[in-house]
Amino acid sequence: MKKKFTSFFAMLLGFGMMSMAQGLDDLVIEDDVVQISTAEDLRNFALAVNAGNTELDAVLNADIDYAEFVKIGDTGDHKYAGTFDGKFHCITFNTEATGSSFGLFGGVSGTIKNLKVDGSITTNTNKIGGIVGECFGGTIESCYSSVDIIGTEAIDACYAGILARSSASGVLVNNCIYDGTIDAPS
Repeated sequence: MKKKFTSFFAMLLGFGMMSMAQGLDDLVIEDDVVQISTAEDLRNFALAVNAGNTELDAVLNADIDYAEFVKIGDTGDHKYAGTFDGKFHCITFNTEATGSSFGLFGGVSGTIKNLKVDGSITTNTNKIGGIVGECFGGTIESCYSSVDIIGTEAIDACYAGILARSSASGVLVNNCIYDGTIDAPS
């Protein structure tokens, strides 16, 4: 019986480590920091975070046209908890929100800094932010958003250029600028 339990525990442990490692093979990592230089790198980073690798630190090394948009993190078990340094590069995207708490980052508890975003989000849902949909602690600093947010239905919704909703105390938004448009039907 002891042998079977040990084997079962080892199998569970192995499965947990496999799921955390999912998506890491496609990342460029230098000095424990994910290097993002292309749209494919950004998409692979988003997929890795969404697979449970939420504490990855990343740096953006170029402006990116993010045509094959994948939201980074969510508001459940995969809140982004690392540090994302945009190095003042710009990510451009035009997408439709696929649920609430939507932005380039869905749910965040880490740090987003030195990032520019441009483009548009069309939505009929709630909690839509140009950079972050919902923050659960953490920091957004020295960021610039010109993302246009276009609401398609008259609903009780929260739209914002940087951060749509703070769901915890201690969230810091510092030195950020928004100069896009928000169009929501009444």
